[in-house]
Amino acid sequence: MSGYGWDYSGTVLSWDMGMLTHDLGQFDPQGVEHGRVILRLNCGTAGAEPLTKEEDMQISGDRDFSSNNPVLQKMNPCVSEMVWVFPEKTKN
Repeated sequence: MSGYGWDYSGTVLSWDMGMLTHDLGQFDPQGVEHGRVILRLNCGTAGAEPLTKEEDMQISGDRDFSSNNPVLQKMNPCVSEMVWVFPEKTKN
């Protein structure tokens, strides 16, 4: 997922070939749109321990992070936005 504190904060960039890869699609860097679901994660869940300033800096900026990052695990983000991208219509 992308880091926080910029335009694409918390965007899931890859399903890392997990179970959701086939069902929800992947970003295609070639620009061919096959359809996919984009999730943006934000806000820790209720009761999550607040992050320190140092921890917040560790997950901020135009960088990519794995969901197994300890700071993200502590943050325990939830889905704040879901975008459906439909496949391009094929010409017959």
